[in-house]
Amino acid sequence: MYYILDKDHEVVECSLEEFALFFSPEFHRDRIVRQEHVGRAWISTVFLCLDHNYCNEGPPILFETIIFPEEIYDHYLTRCSTWDEAVIMHQQARVFACQRNEEIEASQGAIFLYSYDRLPRKVKKGQKKLNTFQPRVIVGIKTKEIK
Repeated sequence: MYYILDKDHEVVECSLEEFALFFSPEFHRDRIVRQEHVGRAWISTVFLCLDHNYCNEGPPILFETIIFPEEIYDHYLTRCSTWDEAVIMHQQARVFACQRNEEIEASQGAIFLYSYDRLPRKVKKGQKKLNTFQPRVIVGIKTKEIK
């Protein structure tokens, strides 16, 4: 089964053709519930379009929240059935990320900053020059005064 969202963010069962149109790049933003940075975390809550309820009991599972980078945030992933539940699920992920950020800073004394550097890319003659981004981790250590 395929699903799309109507203008009021209600889930609607649809045909393959309607699904293909909704899943096209021009409707990409319509599938995003919320995405944001919280400290070093990237929290993403999206509409999946396909049912992820593999046991076929209960309502279809159509929304997902993930916190990246997964290793730092204990592979946090939650799923639900409606837009309203997804908004609440995103807020809960935000609280979790804030608490985890505080725990990490308290235990390690380190602040992690992620940045993306634009790097020049070598291209062969006749090819278009594309911009490439390479992640870089900058680590700053907090120091405490010893008395």
